[in-house]
This record gives sequence, C-alpha cells and structure tokens, in this order.
Amino acid sequence: MANLDQTSVHRKVFTPWYDGETACFITMAAAAAVLLFAVVGIFVAYEDTASHDCAWVPVTLALMCLWVLLSVGVRLARRYIVRFNTRYSRR
Repeated sequence: MANLDQTSVHRKVFTPWYDGETACFITMAAAAAVLLFAVVGIFVAYEDTASHDCAWVPVTLALMCLWVLLSVGVRLARRYIVRFNTRYSRR
C-alpha cells in the first residue's frame, strides 16, 4: 500500500527522507567510494603472497557494494520509469 498524503487534495504519494532521490544518490556515491577502496584492497592483498588468505575480505566488501549499487540503481530506475510513463501517458 502506498503512503498517501492525507492532507493533499490530489492524494499524491510521498516518499520518506531515506528513500528520496538525494538520499539514493548519496548512498550510491558512498557505495562507489567503498567499492573503490575494496578494489584497491583486492590488489594489495594479491601483491603480497602472505596476504592471499585475507583477500576474501575486500572481495566480500566489493560484492556487497555492488549489491547496494545495483539495488539503489534499480529503485531509481523504476521511479524514473513510472514518472516518465505517468507524465507522457496522459497525452
């Protein structure tokens, strides 16, 4: 069930602050920075033969960052697709 603004005449759907576009873009930027950190960690872990056993840590971190980037990207894409369809389907 969508969150509807009960005070509005048009009953438009409101999104919470943590699901807004700005918060999604900030989340994606932070995840991209951590992904870069994880990729550097993967290269550093494979340079030294003694740290090959610990390479799973940056690999796991990189996979989790990719998952966050993918899920937030899909959320934003769906939002833009719905907005595009509602804007141009009324013509």
